[in-house]
Amino acid sequence: ENQNRTARIAPLVAGQIAELRSDLGNRVRAGQSLAALNAPEFTRAQTEFMRAFAQAELSRKDFERAQVLRERQAIEEREFLRRRSLFEQHLAEMRAAEVILHSLGVDEEGIQTIASGVDISVPARDHRAVEPLLAVRTPLSGVVTHRDAVLGDHVEPGRTMFTVSDLSVLWALLDAYEDQLAYLDPAAEVAVTS
Repeated sequence: ENQNRTARIAPLVAGQIAELRSDLGNRVRAGQSLAALNAPEFTRAQTEFMRAFAQAELSRKDFERAQVLRERQAIEEREFLRRRSLFEQHLAEMRAAEVILHSLGVDEEGIQTIASGVDISVPARDHRAVEPLLAVRTPLSGVVTHRDAVLGDHVEPGRTMFTVSDLSVLWALLDAYEDQLAYLDPAAEVAVTS
C-alpha cells in the first residue's frame, strides 16, 4: 500500500459501536461514514452548543434593544456597554462550542441543523436536533483494507477501527545488498509480480 494514500481511522471520542456501515474490501469515498458510535461526549458537545447558541441569541436581542434605547438616549452608556460585553462573551462561548463540534466532524450544515432545533421563545425541552450517533468518517477515497470493529465494542480515541488505502498507486519495497548498489539505476524499469 502507498503510505501517502493510506488512512488509519480512529474515533476522536470514546463510545460504543452502534452501527457498522462498511466492511473489509468495500470501496469508500472521502467523507463517507464507516461506522457510528453512541458517544456521550458527542451528545454533551451538541447540548453545550445548543445552550450557548440560545444564550447568544438572547444576548443579541438584549443588545439590539439596548442599541435602540441608546439612540433614544433612554439607557445609560454603562448599561449599554454591559449588554454589549455580555453579548460578545456569549458569542465567543457559542463559537467555542461550534469549534468542538467541527473537530468531531460536524459540518456547517450539521451545525445549522442543531441551531435550528433551538427555540428561545419557550423553555428548554426535548431537542430533536441532537444527533444520537457520531459518524466515524474516512478522510480519503479507497478500499477498506483493515477492519477492527465489532458491533457493540467499546472504542477509545486512537484505536484504529479501519484502514483505508487508495490502491490506484502501490509501493513495492525492494531490498538490495550494499555491494549491488552500483548496479542499480533509478531510471530502470522493474517488473513486480504477485
